[in-house]
Amino acid sequence: MAYAAQLCEATQFSAFLPDYRIAPESPFPAAYEDSCEAYAALIADFKFTGSRIVLAGDSSGGALAIAVTQYARANDLPLPAAVYSVSPWADLTQSGSSYTSRAPFDPILHKDALQGFANAYLAGADPADVRASPVFGDFEGFPPVLIDVGTDEVLLSDSLKLAECIALAGSEVQLSVWDDMIHIFPWFARQIPEGRLATERAGRWLRNRMRLR
Repeated sequence: MAYAAQLCEATQFSAFLPDYRIAPESPFPAAYEDSCEAYAALIADFKFTGSRIVLAGDSSGGALAIAVTQYARANDLPLPAAVYSVSPWADLTQSGSSYTSRAPFDPILHKDALQGFANAYLAGADPADVRASPVFGDFEGFPPVLIDVGTDEVLLSDSLKLAECIALAGSEVQLSVWDDMIHIFPWFARQIPEGRLATERAGRWLRNRMRLR
């Protein structure tokens, strides 16, 4: 919630934070289903147009923001004006090289712990399911996406692969890889200048995208 408040300051937008079910008590696809239902309710019940919505999230939430957008597109719902994804954990197969190459530099996450999280979340489901790993989904006709990630996190490959998939589908993506930054570093906007700069830049980008729609 703290970073959502900081992003609201940067955008001057109001935030809606869905209270989705979490694992292990409620494993996959509970979080995905709740998030998709929350997005659909904003449109159907609260009468928001897609052009007045941006989706944002970090880590697993960053992947959820992508997955919800894929859901909206597949179900002919209005798409959000833009998506902001911070350090997304978007490939639960953990197939990227950074899970090994950046491990010595990541003070927060490592492959074994992430595998434990994935096992608890998936509860036997396929880690390549697009609802859990949206890098394997469809990005054609996607709204603009902004991705922030640090060089010193094992999830770097997920952001690189996600940006590549979006670009190869002909959709707009902006990827910023921040030198010496750790997982979800914009959370620390109050403490480090890079976090503050990323948050301020994301705020400007999201405001501009809203105006363009």
